Amino acid sequence: MNTKKMTCIICLLLTVIMIFNACSFQKSPTEVATSFLEALIAQDEEALGKVYSGDWSEDGGLTATLNSADLGGMSKETADKFVGKVLEFDYTFGEETINDDKATVDVTITTYNFTSMFSDMLTDLYSKAIELAFSGLTEEELEKQVNAMADQALSGSLDKLTEKTVSNTVKLELTKEGHSWKVDPVTDEFTDALLGGLNTFLESQE
Repeated sequence: MNTKKMTCIICLLLTVIMIFNACSFQKSPTEVATSFLEALIAQDEEALGKVYSGDWSEDGGLTATLNSADLGGMSKETADKFVGKVLEFDYTFGEETINDDKATVDVTITTYNFTSMFSDMLTDLYSKAIELAFSGLTEEELEKQVNAMADQALSGSLDKLTEKTVSNTVKLELTKEGHSWKVDPVTDEFTDALLGGLNTFLESQE
């Protein structure tokens, strides 16, 4: 066998090995979805950037989560506590479907019953706000008092959440970019699942 033919064979073998290795280390859509959720729980923006194709801070980040729940006026301490509770969700995966360069993964999010917590809290706050409305306070003083009561009530309610009883199944959509899968920008349904249906509840109160 001449040298030229041997070189061609070696190059061919190296190419096959490289292709095999690339395929072997390629993560499945479910594995990428796992990396996405774990990075989300850890709030690891660098890790999120590797597996998420959108801008998490805009699409469904914690700031967006707080704004969507209309909770932007809470104190930083209470906001941090709320975020911490949201990030304590559990998850399990269901069916994975791949169609060319598109994929979907069913994920069930299990979290605290934020809806029940807010419902009870708002009922209690409403009666107290009515009492304050007839106390002779100015509109500015009334707003300040109500906000302080709401913040304190929310903080206390979050402390009482111990059991994760609400589960919602949503789809994570992924797109293959090159040889790797990335999670597409998340939907409102996904954000609502993280909040245990809280957004749906708050919208019904409007």
